[in-house]
Amino acid sequence: MGALNRRTTIRTTPLIRVGLATIVALILALAMLYWPHRGAPESPDMQRRLDAISQLVDSTDQASLDTLVKLASDPELRVAKASIRAIGHRRDEPSRLVLKQLVSEHKSGELRGTAATELGRFKETDYRLLTAMLLEDKDPKARAGAARGLKLLHNSAAVDSLLKALGDTDADVRAEAFRALGRCTGRWFEFDPNASLEARSTAIEVINDELTRIKSPNGH
Repeated sequence: MGALNRRTTIRTTPLIRVGLATIVALILALAMLYWPHRGAPESPDMQRRLDAISQLVDSTDQASLDTLVKLASDPELRVAKASIRAIGHRRDEPSRLVLKQLVSEHKSGELRGTAATELGRFKETDYRLLTAMLLEDKDPKARAGAARGLKLLHNSAAVDSLLKALGDTDADVRAEAFRALGRCTGRWFEFDPNASLEARSTAIEVINDELTRIKSPNGH
């Protein structure tokens, strides 16, 4: 009987080993599937670069800012935009200066607009930087971003420029300027950015008259 038990143990041991190996393999596979992504800013994989940005969002050190600045020029638009937004999330003076530089120097109009939007989160931002971009930048995506930045900045001194931007050639810019105008004045006017030129011109005249009346309630 003892010999039989020994033979049975010898015969089943390889099966047990195979079963344990299978269980271990499954555990490792599940761990790889559900383990949080590890970011790598230098990785050729876009997702890993995005993960690296996510891990730096709450950073405050200069090395992290340097990494985000580098990724702001990433060839993948998603990565570059995510990096610029992460810079804006930091809310410190070095980050504001970086965004200001990106607004002035980045080759991509869309990314200049993203940086302009983020600049609006800093109360120290000079509104004139954004109004100049809103009225003068050749790229409509940059102009729209500047309008979003002015909406966040919430400075009433930008009202005249926002009113002018209602006549922009791009509908998205007109729409963003209109939203910013409402935020900066605390009033909601009637204006359809997709209406005909004649209808928009009439609406702008009405808004201008109303703003003039608000500034000079007694008509002086």
